[in-house]
Parts: sequence; C-alpha cells; structure tokens
Amino acid sequence: MRLRADYVEDDALRQAFVDNLDHINVLLQSTLTYLREGRSGEATVSVDLASLLSTVSDQFADLGQDLPLEGVSGRVPVEGRPSELLRVFSNLADKAFKHSGDGMIRLVVEDGMARVDVVDYWPGIADENKTAMLEPFVSGDVARNKDWAMGFGLGLAICRSIVWGYGGAFTLLDTPGGGLTVRVELPLKRK
Repeated sequence: MRLRADYVEDDALRQAFVDNLDHINVLLQSTLTYLREGRSGEATVSVDLASLLSTVSDQFADLGQDLPLEGVSGRVPVEGRPSELLRVFSNLADKAFKHSGDGMIRLVVEDGMARVDVVDYWPGIADENKTAMLEPFVSGDVARNKDWAMGFGLGLAICRSIVWGYGGAFTLLDTPGGGLTVRVELPLKRK
C-alpha cells in the first residue's frame, strides 16, 4: 500500500494516503504491544524519571507545543524499561494535546513513590466512564473528541498495563476547573 501511495500524482492525496498508512501502522503496533501485555524485550534498569519527563516536555516544545514540567527537578530513580516509560508519558502527553491543545506534567516524590500527573484542560471524562476508559478497545466520549480519526482504544489500557507491571498505580482524575488528570504512581528504586 505504501508503494502504491508513492505513485499517486496528486501531492495532497498522496500525503493523505501516507498519513493514513502511518496512522494504521501506529494502531497495529499498539495492538501487537497490547497482545504482548505491554512488554518489550528490553531489560529493566534504573531510569531517571525526572530526566525522562524532561525529554517528553522538550519533544513537545520542539513541535511548538508548550507542555511545562513542574515539580521535582533532581534525580528521581525508578525501575523500568526506558522505552516503555517513554511510551507511557509520551502517549499521555499526546492525549492531553489532542483533547485540549494544552497541558502540563507535574512530578512529586513522597512516601517512596514518584507521582506524575499529566493534566489537560478540555472537558474531562464523566466519573461513570472512567473505569471503562481504562479497558482495551474503549475509545473516548464525544465531548473529548475533535476532528481526527479515532484509535482502537488501546492507549490508556497499554499505559495502565505497563505501570501496573512496575507495581504502580494508574488513575483518571478530574482536573480542577475542567479537564482530565492522569495520575501515574511508580515506586522509587530501592537503594
């Protein structure tokens, strides 16, 4: 399909085909990852969560999207697979921007846990729908969707699976004033 798309003469139509194929590829990769229970073959290592979140924030800044990182600025070591943790927080930040065009990340350390809140300011998810939104193949409600193609509803389920695999917690909360806050809690690395 990609090869055929390259032969489309109309530039706009060709780009639309390529964009759709890229989107399909991302969805298929998400499905395969979920079917493998969100696990990669990567080794578990000590990951500096503050540095990883700074990377996510910087990636969005490079695209002209402001996603400030607030809270702890020093080293915050957790055990994990770097690519999986990057996937979790990139996915959550991406959802914040897709649903609201605005967001922030807050990192707090307390009681042996690193707590990361990924905050958006668009209409949140009704309390009665929050549990369902964490299940695979469930997509968001109309209030949170704009004009882009819907995914398979695996993003939050995969993120939750990864976080749970590290003994963490994954919670959907209301953002004060409107919006959704996704809270990820991960145990700090033991010394």
